[in-house]
Amino acid sequence: MRGADKVNFHDPEKLIFLDGLRGLAALMVLIGHAKWLLQEGYSEGYLLHPNQYGLIDKLGLYFFRLFRFGHEAVMFFFVLSGFVIHLSYAQKIRDGKPLGTIDYINYYKKRISRIYPPYLVALVLTFFLDSIGANIFPLLYLHSTMYPSINQAVSFFHDLRILIGNFFLVLEPTVVNFGSNSVTWSLKYEWWFYMIYPFFLVISVKRTWICYFLVFVLWLLSFTIGIWPLLMAQQICSLLICWWLGALLADVYSSRIKLRLQHLAFLMISIIVVPFISNSIVYDFLVSLSFFGVLALLLSLKPSNKILTTLSWWGGIGKFSYTIYIIHFPILVFISAWIMETSGALPIHSGFVILGILAVIIISYALSLVVEQPFLKRKSV
Repeated sequence: MRGADKVNFHDPEKLIFLDGLRGLAALMVLIGHAKWLLQEGYSEGYLLHPNQYGLIDKLGLYFFRLFRFGHEAVMFFFVLSGFVIHLSYAQKIRDGKPLGTIDYINYYKKRISRIYPPYLVALVLTFFLDSIGANIFPLLYLHSTMYPSINQAVSFFHDLRILIGNFFLVLEPTVVNFGSNSVTWSLKYEWWFYMIYPFFLVISVKRTWICYFLVFVLWLLSFTIGIWPLLMAQQICSLLICWWLGALLADVYSSRIKLRLQHLAFLMISIIVVPFISNSIVYDFLVSLSFFGVLALLLSLKPSNKILTTLSWWGGIGKFSYTIYIIHFPILVFISAWIMETSGALPIHSGFVILGILAVIIISYALSLVVEQPFLKRKSV
């Protein structure tokens, strides 16, 4: 879902591959949405007239279908974020530094300064593109396309109450997402994980396992909606455990918890049962547990390992992955509206998918120089 926290620890050479992973996850989300919005779908297009597809068109269709796991990529973001945020604190606690040395005011200031600049730009860009698109390419914005999946999934609410609710990152369905930028749902969860993290950290300082037990109990309680005074609390606790898997990994990596990373890596096999899970809360947890195992394995490797070196190549994308994530959807919706207004339907070929991806990356990089990169130069935590 996001790339808001650049790795900045005592051994940056060891952990630089995490920026590459973040970049790849952002590309997974971007490419998946570009395929959905800029080329006719598999079930809503290809299966209806497969004879119209040539070899190149089929290759493009099946290649881009590999990137349809955007939701799972968001779960990876949650695990990685928990690791990045908690690692420096885990190291301080391990070294016996008193809790008073943890500056919570500074922590909240840094979270605000990292989240809000790109987010506010995304809200403005969303309103700007939606307003123009609704006037000159109205078909999609009126939910009148020939593609039910797009009509049902893309919304365009812009009134002041919704804007204020989104400014304060209130979750759906309490407040719907602002305009066409539906991907902000995950950023809102991330924000609330940030906000409540210090309270769990206080417990974790002296009662590490009690902290994890509390997170687990809250996750179990999230299956019962009726007991929660606020729906948002239930929603946050249903995914908080995914974020805290990253925190657990940080405690292990910092040697605060005496477990071996190699022994935790086997948890990646959780992915085997994921396709058979229908409950969304359990599904998200198992996907996150799989990523927990993958990260444990990668963190156990030597920095010179070829896998880590290859992942590090993608670190450049990782440095502005948050901007990619937070602005890409309204841009793709605008391009999709233009295509359907001028052509009547989305194309068979993958040309617009490629152009849309390139356009988002270029725009994101330019914006990140102003709204993201300046904050990456500061310490994350």
